Amino acid sequence: MRRFAAAIALLLVVGSFAPIGSATAARQTSDSLTIWWPSSLYPAVDTTAQALLDQQRVRYANQAGITINIRVKRPEGIGGIYSTLRNAAVVAPATVPDLIIVRRSDLLTAVQDGLVAPIDVTALRIDDWFSSALTLGTVGGVQYGIPYTLELQHMVYLLKAFDSQPHRLADIFNAKQSYLFPGNGSKGVNATLLGQYLAAGGRMVDDQGEHTLDREPLVRTLSAYQRASDDGLIGADWLDYNDPDSYLALLTNSSVTAGQIDSTSYLGMGTKEEAAFGYAPIPDGSGVVDGWLWALTAQEPQQRERAADLLRYLLDTDRLSMFTGNLGVLPARRSALEAWETDYATFADALLRSNIVPPPDEIDPMLGAALQAAFESVITGKQSASAATDAAIAQLAELQ
Repeated sequence: MRRFAAAIALLLVVGSFAPIGSATAARQTSDSLTIWWPSSLYPAVDTTAQALLDQQRVRYANQAGITINIRVKRPEGIGGIYSTLRNAAVVAPATVPDLIIVRRSDLLTAVQDGLVAPIDVTALRIDDWFSSALTLGTVGGVQYGIPYTLELQHMVYLLKAFDSQPHRLADIFNAKQSYLFPGNGSKGVNATLLGQYLAAGGRMVDDQGEHTLDREPLVRTLSAYQRASDDGLIGADWLDYNDPDSYLALLTNSSVTAGQIDSTSYLGMGTKEEAAFGYAPIPDGSGVVDGWLWALTAQEPQQRERAADLLRYLLDTDRLSMFTGNLGVLPARRSALEAWETDYATFADALLRSNIVPPPDEIDPMLGAALQAAFESVITGKQSASAATDAAIAQLAELQ
């Protein structure tokens, strides 16, 4: 991998995983551990990342004197990790794995259903997590998920379209360029707008602990979009974008000159595309991050202890750094990312240490709805920034 040069060929150990997609998982025993792994995070066959992961499995299994079974499953939906876990817990408890890797959204549901156990972070003896990564695994103040890999959203821009690096929306719109980002609010307020409102000094809770929207920061945030809407640089199409994947092709083929992208997509860019684009923080905003989390599903105390010991092994700085660097995803530990020793790693490290937008489930639904309604009203030309702000504040007051 061009961003992660490392002499690793001599380190690789030949081994094989348990059958992928096996219909019936082996009964859990004290001399085995089973992991359900999302297919979107599993390395492609015959890649360095696959060989590294296989090496880690074989070495740990030999060291601990156990068998490690990995079942690769859909990350979500019917047949996905969570839905399969929920069904297995009812009809076939013996097939429930010891560890799963899931997104925060599935972790929340698994916690509600009592399918995962809290994890003692201190027992892992790791003290250099990115704080935003730990937040992804925290539910109700309890750590249920251990961060593994992260996806950080940031801006990319076509170098030839700008005289200098754009830092603000005004820099982009002054150049008569548009900025693509996930503007859809089907899961609440879009994270880009929320981050820009917070970065402008806006609050979500006032001094009395009540949910609130501050007028001046919100007017300032929406004014940039009002201008872009008036100039035809942004419109109702933005409400169709749920995530960066929904418009990624428009960026990579240079149809659009600036937009929001996630780190996994950026790291997967070809050499030609990478050379054509610069990267920068989200203009006027805060970082947006998601990721994959380990969760403990083992029922027996001995199995839970074995699972935690395996996590300590896999999350070792060098192992995590080499695996994620070759897979093309960001590690959740600072030391693992620093070991990449690349400009992009330095950039990502700085963003992950700065202000990060809270997970969507931590946003008050009424506040999020009011913010999103204001945004939609402005970009579709129905209201000015000032009028939309007043309407949002009134809407929140009425709903509370």
